Amino acid sequence: MIKLCGPKLAVTGLIISIWGIFQLVLMGVFFFVRSPALVEDLPLNETQYVHFQISGQGVKIDEAYKQQAYNCWVAAVLYAGLMIFSAQQLFMNLRQTTYTGM
Repeated sequence: MIKLCGPKLAVTGLIISIWGIFQLVLMGVFFFVRSPALVEDLPLNETQYVHFQISGQGVKIDEAYKQQAYNCWVAAVLYAGLMIFSAQQLFMNLRQTTYTGM
């Protein structure tokens, strides 16, 4: 494997990716259980917020909550890929330091 970044950047990527996974998985769970606090983050217009019980608009809100949950989980998977890459880069930097004696 090739070393693409230094140890400080690898540690920073590792920390940011761990936090991103934690935050996005929790947000995905809260979207999936239809948390009322997140209704403003749904991609709907204002009339759909006010009249969601009238004329079947509740279905659109349920679908929007589910889609946002899936979006959060996909982003968490992408952060997991960054975490694996950062951990590999950190390992490569530590291994090189061990061999060269620096």
